[in-house]
Amino acid sequence: ANYANEFDLTLTSETMVVASPTQANLTSVAQQMIDEDPDVVVTCVYDAGCVGWMNTMRAVNWSPKAQVFTVCVGQTSFVDAVGDDREYIMGVSPWDPSLPIQDTLTGWSASEFAEIFYRYSARSATYHAASAFASMAILLQSIRDTNSFDVQNIQASISTNTFRTLYGDISFED
Repeated sequence: ANYANEFDLTLTSETMVVASPTQANLTSVAQQMIDEDPDVVVTCVYDAGCVGWMNTMRAVNWSPKAQVFTVCVGQTSFVDAVGDDREYIMGVSPWDPSLPIQDTLTGWSASEFAEIFYRYSARSATYHAASAFASMAILLQSIRDTNSFDVQNIQASISTNTFRTLYGDISFED
C-alpha cells in the first residue's frame, strides 16, 4: 500500500490465498478481480500457483491488462503451460543467462552455465539453479583458498572475501 501511494497508484485489493489453493479458491479471487477490474495484478506465487492462476483466469474468461509474477515467468514449465497467453506477463528474476558475468572457479559465463545446465537437465536454468551453483562455487573457492576443510577457516574466508560467481559478485559480513 505504501508503494502504491508513493507512486500515485490505486491499490484495489490485497488477497491472501491458502498455500495450496484449489480451483474454487482461485475462482473466488478471480471473480473479485472481475468486479474490481484492475489494470495490473501482482501475484506472489511459485510455479504451480502461477499455472493454476492462469488456468483459473481462462476458466472465468478474464485477464487484466498486465500481470506481474514473482517467480515463474522464466521457468520452462510455466512458459509451456501458458503458451501465447504470456504476452502481457512480467516477472522478476535476480539472474538471467544474458548477464555479462563470469564465475572465477569454473570460468563459465552465465550463458555457458545455462547451456551446460540445459544439456544435463533438459530444463532452462533459472535463478534457482544459478544461485545454488554460486553457493557451491563460494564454498569450493573458500576450501581452495584456505587449503582446509576446517569450518572456522572456511567461515573466515567467506566472511572476508568477495566472490565472483556466475550469479554476480557476492560477499558476506561476519
